[in-house]
Amino acid sequence: MKKNKIILIIFFILLFYFSAFSQGLDIDEQSRKLASVETSIKQKEKEKDKFVKDEKTFKREVADLDKLINEAEKKLKSILQDISVAQKKMSEASKDYDNALEQKDILNKTIDEEVLIFNKMSAKQSYEKNPIEYKIRQIGIEQKQRSFDDENKKAVVYSKEMTKWEKDRDNLLKLRAKESAVIEERKKLIEEKNRLLKSASSKRKQTEEEIKKLNEDAKVLQSVVDKLILESKKRKESEELEKKRKEAELKTKPSIAPPRPQTISPASKKKQTPREDLMWPVNGSVILHFGRNHHPELNTFIVNNGIKIRAQSSAQVKSVASGTVVFTGQISSYGKVVIIEHGSFFAVYGQLSDILIKNGARVKKGDIIGRLGTGNNNVLYFEIRKDDVPDNPMLWLR
Repeated sequence: MKKNKIILIIFFILLFYFSAFSQGLDIDEQSRKLASVETSIKQKEKEKDKFVKDEKTFKREVADLDKLINEAEKKLKSILQDISVAQKKMSEASKDYDNALEQKDILNKTIDEEVLIFNKMSAKQSYEKNPIEYKIRQIGIEQKQRSFDDENKKAVVYSKEMTKWEKDRDNLLKLRAKESAVIEERKKLIEEKNRLLKSASSKRKQTEEEIKKLNEDAKVLQSVVDKLILESKKRKESEELEKKRKEAELKTKPSIAPPRPQTISPASKKKQTPREDLMWPVNGSVILHFGRNHHPELNTFIVNNGIKIRAQSSAQVKSVASGTVVFTGQISSYGKVVIIEHGSFFAVYGQLSDILIKNGARVKKGDIIGRLGTGNNNVLYFEIRKDDVPDNPMLWLR
């Protein structure tokens, strides 16, 4: 009988989000729990589909942004080439302008010298003695003047070209700065989209794990329901046989007057104490309470059959009362577990790093039965069950 009860307790612990036997071995109750799990599975499937859709959306947006960045980088490359051309043209125009100014200076000096000689000849009337030389000098001055005017015009043209290419270069530099800013902005958007994509992927994986666990729990519940149906059928058959046997006995036995009922005074009744004054299994703070709790990441409520206590690293876990160890071993989602029968109730000590007691051992109140881990593994799961029903440990601990 005790062995069957221990097996039932282990079954209860596996069903973390729902208490399968909270109202006894009732088929309707278990069927309702199973339906609730199936509803949760459907809800989680919808959540998963949403996260999958978000993943596809973010991937598409990242691909579109990548495409826009590639196009912008090609445009930026073309702008840089145009800037290089403008810089080269401006440099050439600047050289031509400087060269034209230099030629102007040379021609201006030559013209001044020629005009000075020409004026001296005119003053001395040398042109009468050398009319051909006079004429040639006159023509030379006129030609140099025309060359001077041409160089001056070139200088003006080159100056305008230089101004134009300088303006084009400045505009291209502004355009380059603008395109670079656009690229940086799009890169930031890609970082944000990748962050959202990573978050959606993480939530999708987490939801898939939730669905997997719910499916496993649904299988366990279905097995329990099937077993209950079979046991109910056998029990009814047994009751029917017992009823027929008693009816047959009544037919063969003479009638006997029923015994007078005994009156029991209230003082003679034993006072029932539903809870006991227990020591804490470990010193620490409660971080997860019994019953309905809000899950911040999944934004939903879950039901806890026990409490979680955060303690110091490698803290020793002690028995809350005298009793017998009925189970030591590994249980899914609860890690290393010790279950102790403390007379009228069972206590479950889970998420242990080390088990320091053997199955079947007798323990006293305060005996060390295990040890917690370090870092994030210094949390004890503690559960109390009385009459196969989980109860709030905070009402038992002093």
